[in-house]
Amino acid sequence: MAIGAVSLLSIWAAYVNQEAHALWDDLHQISLKEDAPACLRAEVTAFMVRLGGPSIGFTTAGLFVIDKECILTIFGLVVTYFVLVIQFSPRGSIASDGNLCNCTAL
Repeated sequence: MAIGAVSLLSIWAAYVNQEAHALWDDLHQISLKEDAPACLRAEVTAFMVRLGGPSIGFTTAGLFVIDKECILTIFGLVVTYFVLVIQFSPRGSIASDGNLCNCTAL
């Protein structure tokens, strides 16, 4: 139950990060003509600087922002861990007398 809740929260946090940075392309398409008020140009420029700066979204105790790359990295880490556990499990190294051995068959 807890793993499902954490997974759902992580996916939601990645979605928030994606949507927060989705405005970047839209703002680039806005043409601010010279006749636009200076305060509007300043606000749009400040907003674009904020979007282009550090990543926006939920963080884990301020260490890193949860985004798609973070979720894929954690998923890869978990899969790699389980592959290593399966590879190094002692199931295949039981001698004919039932004792565990570290032996190589030729």
